[in-house]
Amino acid sequence: MNRKSSCCAICENSNRASICAACVNNRLNEYSTFLKTLKNRRNLLYSRLSEVLVAKGKADDQLNWRVHQKEKLASLREKLHRNKEQLIQGKAKIERISCDLSVKYGVLESARSVLERNRVEQLEKFYPNLICTQSLGHMAITSELLHKQSVVIKLICKLFPQRRVDADDERKDGFSGRYDQICNARLPRGLDPHSVPSEELAASLGYMVQLLNLVVRNLAAPALHNSGFAGSCSLIWQRDSYWNARPTSRR
Repeated sequence: MNRKSSCCAICENSNRASICAACVNNRLNEYSTFLKTLKNRRNLLYSRLSEVLVAKGKADDQLNWRVHQKEKLASLREKLHRNKEQLIQGKAKIERISCDLSVKYGVLESARSVLERNRVEQLEKFYPNLICTQSLGHMAITSELLHKQSVVIKLICKLFPQRRVDADDERKDGFSGRYDQICNARLPRGLDPHSVPSEELAASLGYMVQLLNLVVRNLAAPALHNSGFAGSCSLIWQRDSYWNARPTSRR
């Protein structure tokens, strides 16, 4: 750096460090200005460097994230491929086991048929009289059961008499026409619950519920619905299943 001319002739001629106060202050001012310039330049470079480092950090983070996602995606693809292979192997194993079971079931069914045929042949060969006696006994028991069921049904019909009434003239309650009665209570006509008064409807349906319970119990017939007799407040509900008599969620 070239030193500026000083107003002091001694300092200028000697070309040495300033001696007088004016030259010293002048030199210090020059150094101060130069240091400020360097400081400003340093701060500018620092700020640029910081921006570059921040941008580089973000770029590195994005690159690392992409690399991590690629690795994760590759791992998931590998896992999916492995699971597909296991699924194919499992299906093949299940198919093989199903075929084996089908063959075994076929063999068992054939063996059961052969055993049943042999059993019938042996019984017919060695116990013909026993088979005839058991058949006759079965027929007698069936006949007696049917007779008892007939007697019980007749008694039930006497307890709950039913008849058809033709009412040509309009009754006092405003209902007329042909009706079915049970225990002198009119049943609704078809599927119309309003064809008879509500009190008579409740009573007749209650009688029908009790009649159905007795008939089903004595005939050992299956019923799709369960019912509870309670007079005019009888209930009918659908079974939850054939083995479970509890009502379903819908009444």
